[in-house]
Amino acid sequence: MLVFIFKIINKYYQRTGSGRRELVTSFTRIEDYIPLAIPEVWIYKKGKLNIYQFDENSYLATDTSQIFPDFSVKEIIPRYINRAWEAGSSVALREFSQQFIIQK
Repeated sequence: MLVFIFKIINKYYQRTGSGRRELVTSFTRIEDYIPLAIPEVWIYKKGKLNIYQFDENSYLATDTSQIFPDFSVKEIIPRYINRAWEAGSSVALREFSQQFIIQK
């Protein structure tokens, strides 16, 4: 069972056949997920994390995650996404693991 989706929306450029640069965007509207009825969707766009929870026939924006109720998702996740852009995903994942995952 799929419990939640996390999507990062980003802009990037590609070269066309003529060599011209063309802006390509990845765009998602929360309404696109209604037919799937996924309980929780996170969309990261323009440095901000939006959390949506499914309620019968629509999604409602919320500040907290039902999946991680004791974790400041809207504050912490964007910090590590930005860290990944700056230092690389391996560095960000390692730092996240050291900070939040209990080592046995």
